[in-house]
Amino acid sequence: MRRSSMIYSTVLATAFVGAIWGCGDLLHGTDFTEKSKFIQGQPNFCEWDIPTAQKHAVDACTMLLSCENGFSADAPNAYGECIKRAIMAYSCEANPNLPVRGKTREFWDCLWRAQTCEAADPAKENDVASCFKTDDGGAAPSVCQNAPGFINCVGPQRAECRNGSPRGNFDPCVASGRMCGKAGTEIVCAGSNNGSCTKTGCEDKRLHWCAPDSSTPQDHGIDCENFGDQDCIEIDAGVAACKPSVPQAPDGGVDAGLKPGCPNATVTCQGYIAVGCPSGIEERVDCKALGLLCTALPGGDSFDVSRACGDPKATCVDRCEGGNVIACRRGGNETTIKCADYGLGQCITQRANDGKEQATCGPPLPRP
Repeated sequence: MRRSSMIYSTVLATAFVGAIWGCGDLLHGTDFTEKSKFIQGQPNFCEWDIPTAQKHAVDACTMLLSCENGFSADAPNAYGECIKRAIMAYSCEANPNLPVRGKTREFWDCLWRAQTCEAADPAKENDVASCFKTDDGGAAPSVCQNAPGFINCVGPQRAECRNGSPRGNFDPCVASGRMCGKAGTEIVCAGSNNGSCTKTGCEDKRLHWCAPDSSTPQDHGIDCENFGDQDCIEIDAGVAACKPSVPQAPDGGVDAGLKPGCPNATVTCQGYIAVGCPSGIEERVDCKALGLLCTALPGGDSFDVSRACGDPKATCVDRCEGGNVIACRRGGNETTIKCADYGLGQCITQRANDGKEQATCGPPLPRP
């Protein structure tokens, strides 16, 4: 086995908890008073139970999609993609082997606290805008005063100019451990600042993974410093993954269910649990906690065990109904997001520069 610290491509994937959570308005009524008690501290996500992680995931993604129209590349199913990634960030029960670290953790920790789009006092950092930083940690600049249709990288994030916002709309590449780059003529979230890809493998702690189904091979990789044991493992030519964390058994030994010596690109289902071994250490993802069945259909990024959660053939899309968002999880039930419970306007349909439409809650309502 050849091991080197280089780039990894983990797309911590999509969709949220519905087949198992059930339909309807199961997750609404965010208590921002209760939420504000946690603003000053940094929580340990591994102490959150699954219902807490699910609730904060819905809160975070509702604010993100309404304020930034983020995850535009995943429209018209952005809610599903966002909430799946959020639950994997917020729940070590759902995702025990690749918990979020570094900048990806900072982003999700900021986002679940957000109570408005842009705070009157930015120093409080309890708004969505404060979650988008430049490479040096400063606030993202306004980029759209005179640039309709503009798409470019602003620090690590992908920015689009639409909907008349002078600040711009930001797609959070860091949410999946990626950065903004250019692949051919496209601005994409990728495993490096150069979104094009020539070789799958590790580069320092980053994993490059060349998507085989694109005319301009795109780097679907991620920075492994943002996940698990914060390193990249290159198994062989064209085979690489992030090094997972291995949970400890109660007696202090390594969990017997996580066995070294099994590198392969196969993911199988043990009930609701997706099981794979892309790095040589077995990984598990609880699809039930994500509100999805485990399907283990072919395709997807070989390093991403969570790709087995959900049904990639599902055709439902996020939509507006009665002023609320009906959020679709691929392979899961639809769930109602009651916009008024978040202090947001009625559901609207936003259009990204690539023409994709996305249902989100409207701008924040005036404060009483």
